[in-house]
Amino acid sequence: MNIVYDTPLPNMKDALSCYKDISGYCGFTIYNKYYPCLTTTNEYNQILQTKNYVIPKSKVLTVSGSGEQPLFFKLFGAEHITTFDISYNSYLMTKLKTIALQTFDQAKDFNKFLDCLYDEHHLYFLKNDYQNIIQKLNKPEQNYLCNAPEKIDIFYTNRWCDLYSFTDSDYKKLRDSIKSPFPFIWTDIKNLDERLGNAKFDIIYYSNICDFLYSYTVVDILKKTQKHLNPNGKICFVTNDDDKESLLDNINQAMSYDVIHKMPERLNFYLVVVQTR
Repeated sequence: MNIVYDTPLPNMKDALSCYKDISGYCGFTIYNKYYPCLTTTNEYNQILQTKNYVIPKSKVLTVSGSGEQPLFFKLFGAEHITTFDISYNSYLMTKLKTIALQTFDQAKDFNKFLDCLYDEHHLYFLKNDYQNIIQKLNKPEQNYLCNAPEKIDIFYTNRWCDLYSFTDSDYKKLRDSIKSPFPFIWTDIKNLDERLGNAKFDIIYYSNICDFLYSYTVVDILKKTQKHLNPNGKICFVTNDDDKESLLDNINQAMSYDVIHKMPERLNFYLVVVQTR
């Protein structure tokens, strides 16, 4: 069985229903399929640590997140990148960024676009200055992007996140290599295995996901993950430094592995790269 990709169509009624379940002290505590998406992150520093493991023509499976994870893996030389996320808004953010790459000729204009997303998560500037990008979305996506912010937040910004500005050379490389949106799987990570079929990857990148799951769920997911690695494939785990012992314990329970790289807390995160035996 091959991977079943999605071209998601949002349902505003469904989104509002799900969104009402999100509550918590100064933020969001429940992830669901319309969970607000970060506009930018500091994950370049995290993904940069995996650069040396991206072999030519690498096949990568990564969370979509803010859309930066697949962009940076592409920048590092990966050829085939499959993305997944529980939230439709992560899909939308990733698609907006890939469209913007082909819309703006220069890095400064793309970076300005990110500035607007970063500062205006209600999309005021998008509605007025970036219609050329919005019009390249399909109609349901356009309607959702323009109407959802009146009811719910679809993007948000974390004050701890850094805005990464692409250099001219990096931007040209991305423009030349990315011609269409990344393949996307809209699913909870607990169902990812069945959606992947028999697909295999050189790198599987789990960005902080394990921090938000029960230990027994993490162990089950990691056991299933191993079968989707090519020979000498790597699984990359990112966690908050406070959670590193729990993550390492879960990895020990789930698989036989060799630690390739273990990075202690330095930028408010902890990275472990393992290769299964």
